[in-house]
Amino acid sequence: MIKINKKAKKIMFIAIPILIVMILVTVLIGTKNKQRYEANNNVSSPDLVQEQANIYLASEDRTLVPLTVKYNKKDTLGENLLMVLNLIKEDSPINSDTFHGLVPEDAKVNELSLNDNKILNIDFDEGLFEYDEKDELNILESITWTMTEFEDVDGVSITVDGNPLSRMPRSNTPVAKILDRSMGINHFLISDTTDYLNATNILSYYSKIIDKKDYLIPVSQYVDNDNHLSVYDLTISKMLEKPSITSRLKVAACLDGIELETASTLKDNNLQVSLNEKALFDEKSVQTDIYNLIRASLINYQEIQEVSFLINEQEVMVNGYNKEETFSVSSIVFNEYYI
Repeated sequence: MIKINKKAKKIMFIAIPILIVMILVTVLIGTKNKQRYEANNNVSSPDLVQEQANIYLASEDRTLVPLTVKYNKKDTLGENLLMVLNLIKEDSPINSDTFHGLVPEDAKVNELSLNDNKILNIDFDEGLFEYDEKDELNILESITWTMTEFEDVDGVSITVDGNPLSRMPRSNTPVAKILDRSMGINHFLISDTTDYLNATNILSYYSKIIDKKDYLIPVSQYVDNDNHLSVYDLTISKMLEKPSITSRLKVAACLDGIELETASTLKDNNLQVSLNEKALFDEKSVQTDIYNLIRASLINYQEIQEVSFLINEQEVMVNGYNKEETFSVSSIVFNEYYI
């Protein structure tokens, strides 16, 4: 048996409490440092829920680009709506040398209200009118396309100090009572016709190089339908067709080499699209990106609730997609953007 003399016992009696205190201090400092690190590096708390939204900001040539941002979900829908609306303002925290918000910095939101028909009313003060005349239509498109990313919002109405806004003041652009995605976006980028009365207005997604990087962008355009295609196949065929050089647009990478094999058919709200083998991800499924872009381009056709695919006359699934899921454009990551 090892014996401890009185002197050693005395030393241990003093040292042990000191050691315990030192351990407690170390733990406390470590905890505070961890909290400080998490705060400085935006580390999410386990209780925070991450949401994503596509925010429509403008490039230097005024192209509106959907940028997918992630944010910590707020307690109420109203708080989320207001936060996302602030992200498309001129003083947006996600502004960069490449993209910037268009809603005037001075535009104060008096009130947000959402009715039972999913129409979001935004009541601004007169600060909304402090904008560059060239941005007049783009401001309306940016607000509409950004806010309708929310599944609870189908359309937007705008008032100023409680009064309906019927026209923008600088270029006299008319403002519909309810703005929705049927208004289109990026109209100025491309047009295949000058006969607008007999042309068909469609929405297509293309790729565009902005600041040396490819971005997916939605483009509304008037096109002639000389081949008498259904509006669905006309929409898809334009996405697969190389745009004019002057448009500075390209066919999206995932659609390069893809072809429509036969006419699409709509039955029981399901549009069946026939594509060539290059659309395959593997032997039994189509690439998810192809599905996302085609479905997003057809989103304004309310009669289409789903899109399926035929390859060599055989129906194939979409890679990684569950048919039970409800399609939402807001779930697509178009151009992931970190803030």
